[in-house]
Amino acid sequence: MKKTLISLALIVFFFQNAHCNPGICVQGNCTNGHGSYVWENGSKYEGNWKNTKRNGHGTMHYEEDQVYTGQWKNNKRNGKGKMQYFDGEIYTGQWKNDLSHGKGTFIYPDGRKFIGRWSKGQRHGKGIFIYRDKTEFSGKWQYDKMHGHCTIKSPDGKIEKTEYIKGNRVEDHKI
Repeated sequence: MKKTLISLALIVFFFQNAHCNPGICVQGNCTNGHGSYVWENGSKYEGNWKNTKRNGHGTMHYEEDQVYTGQWKNNKRNGKGKMQYFDGEIYTGQWKNDLSHGKGTFIYPDGRKFIGRWSKGQRHGKGIFIYRDKTEFSGKWQYDKMHGHCTIKSPDGKIEKTEYIKGNRVEDHKI
């Protein structure tokens, strides 16, 4: 009778955990410590855990061939980290609640890049956008669009000042 109750309790425990969080801890301590966890969809996390949540430093391999390495807090990307997307894009910088937030660099597969401030996953604040031909746009962004005074520096050293409002160029000045 005692063995039956223990077996029944274990079956209920494993069924409830599998239903709520499909996957398995394959190595280490995935409750409070360092461990590796694999989900049914093939995603895998290896790193630090606290109260069964990703906390501290770790690496997450997503099912879409995307990889994040960096800081976690309560199962969300928080702090410094690097995300490599399936299409070759790379974001390196600060994160908050799973979104790029703070200083960071975003590199596009064709070589263009943005270096600057991010807020809730969008370019927001001071930054520099560098094109493949090395032309540089420096200025401010607001909700992912150029907004305010901007300096354009061409590869030959020519500098141009202009202004944007919500991503639309409104006036040209030459220095």
